Amino acid sequence: MRKGKAPGSDGFPIEFFQEFWDIINLDFLEVVRESLERLKICLPSLISEEQGGFVARRQILDGVVVASEAIRSVATSKEKSMFIKLDMAKAYDRVKWGLRQGDPLSSYSFIIMADSLGRFLKSQVSHGIIQGWSWGNGLSRFSHLQFLDDTALMGIAHLREPDSFTQVLDIYLATSSQKVNEHKSFIFFFNTPEPFRKGLLIF
Repeated sequence: MRKGKAPGSDGFPIEFFQEFWDIINLDFLEVVRESLERLKICLPSLISEEQGGFVARRQILDGVVVASEAIRSVATSKEKSMFIKLDMAKAYDRVKWGLRQGDPLSSYSFIIMADSLGRFLKSQVSHGIIQGWSWGNGLSRFSHLQFLDDTALMGIAHLREPDSFTQVLDIYLATSSQKVNEHKSFIFFFNTPEPFRKGLLIF
């Protein structure tokens, strides 16, 4: 960069940063550290309970246990159901604001963005557009679990359900620049005849 040019919108020229980098660098690291600590404290109240990654007092394995119990319950029931595991291709690299895996704030910023997908799905369940799964005695229906950049969708094996999932995903993918990795994503069906499954595939 040429001398006298400002690398950012603050107007400070490159010479300023070269001269005072030792001071700026220490201050910057302290700001990042404090920001991370504050964000960690706030995340549990900001992020939906379905997200199990990088949130204090939550473990990814907790979500795995819930998913396993739900699958076992649905598999032994008579309800036609589907379980969709979504993998996002190069999830961090595709975020519009240029997050990179390894950046101090990347994981936290990413799950905040991914939580918008979860909240969208929950709103569709609350409006009866997506049915989701339920098990046990009168438990609420739920439609998904999230593990950082991986999302598991659960719904009934009915023509309307995959269409509703597709509509939600299309909006999320368009606004977040994410892309589903179809080679690492898959669909499991329960209590659903083979000929009926072909009409329910979403990718």
